[in-house]
Amino acid sequence: DVERRYAAAGYEVVRTSAETGEGVDELKWKLEGCWTAMTGHSGVGKSSLFNILVPDADHLVGEVGPRGGRHTTVSARALPVPGHEDTWLVDTPGVRSFGVGSLAPDELARHFPELRDLDCALDDCVHDGEPGCAIGSAEIHPARLASYRRLLSAVRGEGRWDAFDEVDDPA
Repeated sequence: DVERRYAAAGYEVVRTSAETGEGVDELKWKLEGCWTAMTGHSGVGKSSLFNILVPDADHLVGEVGPRGGRHTTVSARALPVPGHEDTWLVDTPGVRSFGVGSLAPDELARHFPELRDLDCALDDCVHDGEPGCAIGSAEIHPARLASYRRLLSAVRGEGRWDAFDEVDDPA
C-alpha cells in the first residue's frame, strides 16, 4: 500500500483522516515549530485537514465529483496552529500535475532516497540498466521504481509524466 511504499523509501508517514480525526494529534506534534505547506491534487482533502488542524480557519471545502476535485482554494494562506508554538500551516490551491522542469537525467536519482546512495560501478549512473548498476540489488518498491523510470523518460524528453500515474497505481 501507499503507506508502506513511502515508509520503505525513508519517509516518515503519518496516516491522517479529516473525517475520523485519526492521526491529527500526532501530525500536530510532528509539525511543531515548522512552517508546512500542504500541497497535492484538488479534492484530496487538504482544506478539510487544514480546518481540523486550525479550527478557526473556516476554509471552503468543495464536493469531489466523478472527475476529481475542484479548485476551491484559490490562493495560498498561512495560519498558526493553535497551541503549538511557531507552527504554521499553508493551505495551497490544488495542482493538476507536477513537472520535472530542467532536471538532468543524472540528477534525478538524488531525489529518490532509496536510489541516492547506490554503490554503482559508474559515478554518473542514472540507474537504467547500465553495466555495473546496483539497482538490481536495491530494495525499492516496484511502484517507486516504475515512477522513477517514468520520470527518467520525461527528463530525457522521451515521454510525459503525469502525477496521477502515481496516485492511480494500486501497488
